[in-house]
Parts: sequence; structure tokens; C-alpha cells
Amino acid sequence: MTRADRCRAVPWVVICDYPNWPSPYFAQFEAAVADRLDLRFQPDLSGLAEQPPGIVNLHRLKRLYRDASGRPDLNLAHGLVRRLGALRDRGWRVVWTVHNLYPIDRARLTEADGTATAGVLALADAVLCHTRSDAAHIRSLGASRGRVETCGWAGPPAPAAPTPSAHSAGITAAMRDSHAFLILGNIARYKDVPGLVEEFRRADIEDSRLYVVGPCRDADLEASITRLIHHDERVVRWARRVEPDQVRHFHDAARVAVCTYRAEGGQRFFTQALYPSSVGTAVVCGVPLVAPRLRSVVEMTQGHPAFLYDTPGELSGALVRAAGTPDTRGRRPERDENAQWKKIAEAHIEVASVWAGRPHGTARGDRL
Repeated sequence: MTRADRCRAVPWVVICDYPNWPSPYFAQFEAAVADRLDLRFQPDLSGLAEQPPGIVNLHRLKRLYRDASGRPDLNLAHGLVRRLGALRDRGWRVVWTVHNLYPIDRARLTEADGTATAGVLALADAVLCHTRSDAAHIRSLGASRGRVETCGWAGPPAPAAPTPSAHSAGITAAMRDSHAFLILGNIARYKDVPGLVEEFRRADIEDSRLYVVGPCRDADLEASITRLIHHDERVVRWARRVEPDQVRHFHDAARVAVCTYRAEGGQRFFTQALYPSSVGTAVVCGVPLVAPRLRSVVEMTQGHPAFLYDTPGELSGALVRAAGTPDTRGRRPERDENAQWKKIAEAHIEVASVWAGRPHGTARGDRL
């Protein structure tokens, strides 16, 4: 049996309850693995105990231990760990692909968050991280029974459409006509957009505009941003969802990408482990960027024009430094997006290849 045959013979079940399925990430992941894995998707662990053993691949854990209102539930967290343990007893392998070590959308971490993370690390046969720095931190915790590997990171989650859509053509044209700073994605509290607006104003960069692009599910946060930028023509709010095939057009129109992340309170673990997808997108699109000096950010921006700051109070200075660089729009090097996604896929396929057809044993004895 060939390596490809062995991989396809073992079910690879991705557990991720993304609200708008398929997510851009998993659409690209599925395309990268093509038919090389028996890839299946489902929102939770239901029914796996009755199926022949395979590999259960966890991604974002938070929806697996939250109640109907979205709050972390300690009993559900313990239940998640017990169910994973029962699956391992039945011969299933457990792989955790780490996007972030803890949920990134909470003001503080809860006991349920810690229980779920510690429990999964203790059970996982393999932990796959997008950056070397994340992998090094998780190894340093000494909490993982399995191997911790780096699978690499990628950028835009879909090929760009040939031209901007009817919805985005107007705003991307306006961006090209200005000294445009862009923050794009889901607008959430951990990005501290109000703080960014204040620091952008403090920077007072001539002829510049800040474009805050993307939807916000937090009504109070959206209201505070609206009040803050009221009658300020230098800050433009575009609250529509950006379709994956339009992401590159927005970045091509931006002079500088801004990738802000809090690193205190509930997000203090960002100083040790974070997969900043906005940074990856900016790097792949060739856009100079401003971001906090966090381990994964430093790693991902090696050789790329990046203006990093150590504290929120230094953000305005980083914006000024970025504004002083030459305008590279229209002459940016393009990276091979497919090659990066293939690297991520290959790391997952390698795990499947190692374990396919082997008896269930101690993961530390299996070389990935």
C-alpha cells in the first residue's frame, strides 16, 4: 500500500463549528489536501465513538465547551476532555491544530478555558502550530504528551477575483487615491480599534486616512467606534464583510496594513502564543505593516517591511515611521500562496502517514 493509499484509508475528521461554513481557512485547506486525505468535517464529537477509529483533528476549541448563550462552561470543558479520552481508548488519535492557545474574544480567561486547553494538550497525540515560536512556547509548558510540530502559516484564504467587486470597487479606488492605512477583518475588542483611532489621530500624518474595514458582531463596540469617528473624515468605517476573493484588492490599495492586537488582560497570552492571520495576509500581499512586537509577529515579518511597537503608547510612532517609507503600491513582490497552503497540508498529511495502519501506542515513539 502506498503512502497516499494509507492516508486515504484513515478518516481525518476536522472538528470546527464555524458559523458560516465553509470557512475561508478550511475551504483553502481542503483544496490543498485535495484527495490525499479522507477528509471529513463536523461541528462536534457526536457519533465518532460508533465509527471505526481515525484521526480527530481539533482546531478552535471554544465552541466545544460553551453553553447555548456562548458562555464558557466548566462542566462542558470537563465533558470535552472525557469524551476525547474515551475516543483515544477506542483507538482514535487526537491532533490539535493550534490557531490560538486560548479564546481570543474574551476580556478574561476562565477556568473552563484553562481546563479545556490543559486537557487537550494532555491528551493530544500531536500538536501542530502555525509558527515556530508558538510551538516553542507550547513545548516549554511541558503539558503535551505528544509531539509538538510547526506546520507553517499562509495568507489570503482564497485566490483573488480578477477585479474588485461592485461592492468594494468604490472604497478600494478611494484608498488608492489617499495615503491609506488599512485594518481589515472582524472588528473585535482584542484588536482595540478605538485605541488605534486615537493613536492614528495623535500621529497626525499629512494626507492620510485610516480605513477600518470589516463587520463587527459587538454592537457596543461598533457604537463606540461610530461615536469616536463621527465627523472625522480621516477615519473611514466600512462595515461590510469582505469576501475572501476581495481581500487582496483591499491590500493592494493600501499603503500600510495595520495589525493591532491587545496583549494584556484576557489576551496577555499573545505575548507567548498567537497566530496573527492579519499579519500573514499583509506579508503575503507584500504590504508594509504596523503591528505589536510579539513573538509570532517578529517571526512572520522576517525580511518584510514591518514597523513594530512594544507598548500601545508607541503605536503612533510606528504609524509615523511606516508613513515615511516609499509607496510600494503597484510594485510589490507576490509570494506563492498555494505553496504555503501546501506546506500546511503536507504537515497534516505526514501525521496521517505516520499513524495510518499502526497500532495505537505512545505518540512520543512515533516520529512525525
